[in-house]
Amino acid sequence: MKRIGFVCIGNACRSQMAEGFARHYGSEIFEAQSAGLAPAMRVPEETVRVMAEKGINIAEAFPKDLRIYPRNHFDLVVNMSGYRLEGFPAVREWTVRDPYGANDKTYRAVRDQIEKLVLELVKELREPGTDSRAAEVDIAPVGNIARSGREHLEAHRTDSRTAEVDIVLIGNIARSGRAYLEAHLETPHLIREYPCDVAEAEVLVGSPVPRRMIESAPKLRLVHVAGAGYDNLDIGALPAGVALCNVFHHERAMAEYVLMTMLALDRDLFRQDRDLRQGLWDGSCVAGMPVATELAGKTLGILGYGHIGREAARLAAPFELKVKGLRSDHTREQFESLLGEADYLVVACPLNHRTRGILGAREFGLMKPTAALISIARGEVVDEQALYDALKLRRIRGAAIDVWYRYPREGEPCLPSALPFHKLTNVILTPHSSGWTERVLAMRFRDIAWNINRLARGEPLENLVKRTD
Repeated sequence: MKRIGFVCIGNACRSQMAEGFARHYGSEIFEAQSAGLAPAMRVPEETVRVMAEKGINIAEAFPKDLRIYPRNHFDLVVNMSGYRLEGFPAVREWTVRDPYGANDKTYRAVRDQIEKLVLELVKELREPGTDSRAAEVDIAPVGNIARSGREHLEAHRTDSRTAEVDIVLIGNIARSGRAYLEAHLETPHLIREYPCDVAEAEVLVGSPVPRRMIESAPKLRLVHVAGAGYDNLDIGALPAGVALCNVFHHERAMAEYVLMTMLALDRDLFRQDRDLRQGLWDGSCVAGMPVATELAGKTLGILGYGHIGREAARLAAPFELKVKGLRSDHTREQFESLLGEADYLVVACPLNHRTRGILGAREFGLMKPTAALISIARGEVVDEQALYDALKLRRIRGAAIDVWYRYPREGEPCLPSALPFHKLTNVILTPHSSGWTERVLAMRFRDIAWNINRLARGEPLENLVKRTD
């Protein structure tokens, strides 16, 4: 069979696509990796400037080895180097502009276009009756990095007849991230959405994952929650050989939520909005004394000083807040001290047997009557009745609540608590959206896809909560 000469020039192209195509087509890809200067290349002044800023030695930037290949060797040239190439005629040639400014969206578009070109070439060059997806792609390592990378490619070479990884998506978060997941999956796969039969499932993505679901999936290899928490999963039901992983990237979004709600509570923003809609100007420069305060000099207490807590502290620094954070190993004395000092108390700790109900009536009694609560962990960390009473009776000034005690079923409206929080005027209610942004979704499902790729290649997984042994 005719083998395709495919040269992929530029580190970005190599790292994003070359190995993926090798696995996807059960083939090897001709890859040119930056390792020295090729005489056939003309280097634009702008590229030299960019490389100098990045500390890259121009004399070591491109492959000297590239010139040893015949001029007609390549069927397809993909150039992501930022350089103009000469002396490499091909059946197809495609240049990607501005590789230094490329992002994930650009790479997906590039990958899709390359796949289209490869399939066209396979169709043109294959022998009659040969399945185009089984075509082999020629690889000739260029430069030291490419030569060392060939062993990796061969070690993880996937035959085109290899069975697809069966992936089941559970819940709205997983369904919402499907497009991002598919964009970064390099291994052959079948994606289904729950409810469905999970007997063939190798990977479950999302939550909840109850014991009965785990027991119905005898081929299960990985449960990947779509967030940091895994309290909606029966971890004790996971058998040996099944890994559990989580994923992050939500800390910036949730820290921004903390700052947003602190400012809104400090300025009594929503009360002002409601009043003015009725023609009332109380608390303004034209009617009465000021009621708004400022954040500077106040104390931000953070219960749960992990990814989210540290990011909230970092964003709070320009507001000149005093930050006091507690990790999970705090003492009761430290906890009570935090309650008494905080003007704003952010609850960002994980839900477990130690933290469930950690804030109750007694704890609210230790807080300042001018303090406010920002709840972004799990609803059950704060006692529901105690929180409602503290707000209704003004034992604390107010609260922003993003995590709840009751959630809707698919498509059904639902108040977030059996208690009438929605009738209180000193609370901001949001529907578990503090960490729900486009960037968070994209980054999480990129990482989930990468872990599934690692699973298929037999490589160690990242963000392991439970090992397979």
